[in-house]
Order: sequence, then C-alpha cells, then structure tokens
Amino acid sequence: MAPEEIRSGSNRFPPREKLKSRKSIQVLFDQGKSFSIPPLRIIFLIHPTEEAKNQGVRFAISVPKKIAPLATRRNRIKRLIREAYRLGKTPLIEACRSKGILLEMMWIFNGNPEKTDFGLLRPVAAKAINKLISFFSRN
Repeated sequence: MAPEEIRSGSNRFPPREKLKSRKSIQVLFDQGKSFSIPPLRIIFLIHPTEEAKNQGVRFAISVPKKIAPLATRRNRIKRLIREAYRLGKTPLIEACRSKGILLEMMWIFNGNPEKTDFGLLRPVAAKAINKLISFFSRN
C-alpha cells in the first residue's frame, strides 16, 4: 500500500463513525428496519439531516454471548466484522453524504463462531453495504 493511501484516512474507522450512545441504540431497535444476510442481521435507521457534520454513517457490532460464550471468540468475530466493514464502507459513506442523511446501523452476528473467518465475512459485508445503498437510493 502506498504511503499516500495510508495518510488519506479514507479507510479509517474514527470515533465519529461509532454508534455508542445507549439512547441511539435503543431508538435504533425501536424504530429501525432490518434484514438478514447470513451470518449477519443488520438493523438500520435513516435520519435526514441538514448539518454536514451529522451526515454519514454510525456503526456498531454485536456478537451475543449465547452464540459465542468465550470472550476471545466474540472479540475475534467483532474484529473480523469491523475490518470487513472498514474495507468496504467508502461507497456507503459517500452515498449517505450525497443524499444528506445519517445512517445508524448495528450488525448482529448470528452464525456459527467456529466456522467464521474473514473469507466468509468480507463478501457478506459487501452484500450488506450494497443492499443498504440500494435501499436508501430508492427512497
């Protein structure tokens, strides 16, 4: 990778893109829409916004303890999902900014933790991102 690409920051995952507020997460679960692309379930909520600083994407990941009882395995799955999202998020962020919206979403893992690897999650993340883009492009 060229040094310019590293410095550009386009593939970073800065704190402003992380969905951390309990209140926002509760609203997401109460009012959001969802779809599944195994092994992920994506819950999302679209907010129209006029402020440029609030446009874009906020993202969170959940791996239930019931599915992956060991914390090390849950953390590894979250790392893999976060990396797959980070590598494919640029078109989603650009689409949100061009539409002037804020997209909040949570990706919930519900697959087999033993059979999970990056080769499985990368195409799933790409499909999820494309489906999100097509969803709010229609509306």
